[in-house]
Amino acid sequence: MKYKYKKNALVILPIVVIIIVGFILIIKEDTTILDDDIPLGYDAMEEQMEYIQNYGDIIMTGDSNIDARITDTVWSNVLFYGAKGDGVTDDTASIQKAIDDSSKKGTVAFIPKGVYLINVDKTLKIRDNTVLLMDKEAILRAIPSKSSKTAIISITAVENVAIIGGILEGERYGHLGEDGEWGMGIRIYGSSNVLIKNTQANNCWGDGFYIGTSTLKNYSENVRLIDVSADNNRRQGISLISGKNIEIIRPRLTNTHGTDPSAGIDIEPNNSNNVLENIKIIDAYTENNAIGLQIGLGKLNKNSRSISIDITGFTDYRSEKGMHISCNYSIVKGYVNINKPTLNQNEVNGIMIYGHSKEALILTIDQPSVINANTGGYQSPYDASAIAIIAYRNLKERKGFVAGNIHILNPLVEDNREEPKTLYAFYVTEPEMTFKDVLILNPVINGIMGDDDEYTRFANSFISYE
Repeated sequence: MKYKYKKNALVILPIVVIIIVGFILIIKEDTTILDDDIPLGYDAMEEQMEYIQNYGDIIMTGDSNIDARITDTVWSNVLFYGAKGDGVTDDTASIQKAIDDSSKKGTVAFIPKGVYLINVDKTLKIRDNTVLLMDKEAILRAIPSKSSKTAIISITAVENVAIIGGILEGERYGHLGEDGEWGMGIRIYGSSNVLIKNTQANNCWGDGFYIGTSTLKNYSENVRLIDVSADNNRRQGISLISGKNIEIIRPRLTNTHGTDPSAGIDIEPNNSNNVLENIKIIDAYTENNAIGLQIGLGKLNKNSRSISIDITGFTDYRSEKGMHISCNYSIVKGYVNINKPTLNQNEVNGIMIYGHSKEALILTIDQPSVINANTGGYQSPYDASAIAIIAYRNLKERKGFVAGNIHILNPLVEDNREEPKTLYAFYVTEPEMTFKDVLILNPVINGIMGDDDEYTRFANSFISYE
């Protein structure tokens, strides 16, 4: 066995070196981060992470004897820095030492199976060139705090980071105060070249994952969240505030309720200087949130940088609202493309578009499927429609506002319940409102309660309906 360990160490050591070097090199040039066109450096790094995570009997087995053989020659095992993982001891300082040491030595910080209590006011601070690998049964549990702004793991103004595996357990039910909504599982502030994979963030006072700015940089860049999950968080599963080259693949975001907006995914800048460039969301799944996917762009304006968001294969099941998209009357440049979303059994609308100016970005939703909307049985057209396009509610406040630049292509709206509840396939606000360039192309409508044009094609004199 002693010989076997030395042999494996010789194999692993070059791999670790490759990982750290790869992080320094990745995404320094062009970054078109589609799922089937990932830059070479990123792809190679991901393969190395997978290799390490599944490297035979050395790690990730849950066998405490094997964990003990992982020495700091290659791994910075938190147990060797004094962490207990017993669910009683505050392990924050010990894990922080392991993270700091691994960054300096170029090793992999490793957290074996166990329950590790974390002081979220101090937080675990990730350094440059950090690879943090957690056993799939390693739990980082937040110690209850009265602070309004906390995190289990903080990635602030650093670069070249990978966090793989593990379960982050927030202090939603133990929080000592009532203020704030910013208790995060992982927060990423103004950092670059970050990979988070197979990590869970549950029961947080705020968000499971947060991507935003630091005092040194107005956006995070080259961030990839792959196969992450977030359950029962109070504000969001994932918040994206400001980012460039952001890729979110196959997240599972469920049961978000507690404080607005309570979305599975919330893309919502805080101010006009924030950035949303080359954002890719692929095969996201949300369930039983207040909102499955929210895109709120009201803080941007015509002087903000042009945005570019591509969302493919989004699915929501039984959230109150499937998708809510709003520019809140702002003139925002750029585009949002949403391809093949499926919205199933939402309490209200499958899709709500609100305050979208004809001078704002091009919003294209291609091949949406809205199935059995309005499970709440609402009667107002605002709430009882599968797809609602609302200019504004108060004509006096928004006099002269013209909504538009909205293209809904090849939509399927279906109500297959024994007693259908979807009153309208499409509801396009009130007749006195003004629209320009609103296109609903080639719709397929099955089983809607209304049979005449008023119900299935409301206000079609204000839209192009083909």
